[in-house]
Amino acid sequence: LCHVHNFAEAYIARMISIDEFKHCITSVAIFAALNEQELMAIYDVTRLEKFSKGKVLIREGMANYSLYFLMSGRVEVSSYGVRVATVDTGSLLGEVSVAGVEVATADVVAVGAVSTLVIPIKVIREIAEQNILFFEQLFQKLQPEYGPHPLQQRSPYHDLQHELPQLQH
Repeated sequence: LCHVHNFAEAYIARMISIDEFKHCITSVAIFAALNEQELMAIYDVTRLEKFSKGKVLIREGMANYSLYFLMSGRVEVSSYGVRVATVDTGSLLGEVSVAGVEVATADVVAVGAVSTLVIPIKVIREIAEQNILFFEQLFQKLQPEYGPHPLQQRSPYHDLQHELPQLQH
């Protein structure tokens, strides 16, 4: 009976089928590179969370350990009190935290009723360590706004290129 109760609680907290989850999450290009096992690993730790108008999803300056997929609704993103964007259904929020910046760089506030899939960043990082294509797509998405990821800034070729002139002298 306890096991069934826990399963029921988990289902109510998630309230999204695996098929609906896959449809939503793979609509974001970076998640299309994931295999079935990786999608299931994310699904197992993802929860559905709803926010009413004015509720804060992410608070600037505070630690953020989640990635949010906006299933429905609209949010405003502001930095230092200045609105920088309005984001709609189908968008990903909190991706800066995946890059290792655990302190949120902006406030994200619900404009109206909002439903999100909340994914722990820890599982995203674990999958990125194993799936190089996912890793590259994830940080390519971040690069235009935030610069290259520290692991992408230098390559062995780059090091060799700078050592060659020194070896010739």
